[in-house]
Amino acid sequence: MKYTVTFSDEAEADLALIWLSAPDRDSVTNATSLLDALLRHDAHEKGRRRNAESNERAIDVLPIQCVFSASPVDRLVTVLHIRHVGGDT
Repeated sequence: MKYTVTFSDEAEADLALIWLSAPDRDSVTNATSLLDALLRHDAHEKGRRRNAESNERAIDVLPIQCVFSASPVDRLVTVLHIRHVGGDT
């Protein structure tokens, strides 16, 4: 199932700060592109559930981790938060 991927304002701000402070900005750019591609297809099956009460999921694509929600009914992914988790060279 194909999804449309959107970023919350907070996720965009998170990503900008991570990119600006990254020792290897290309790795952040590449991870973001891969993340976008991964979440465009069957996002409801990607990553791991954050908890049983929420539809939030988390996925790591080094050097970033993404917290997102996926709505199969709307075929919409909303990236809620992004954080740096390492993996820069």
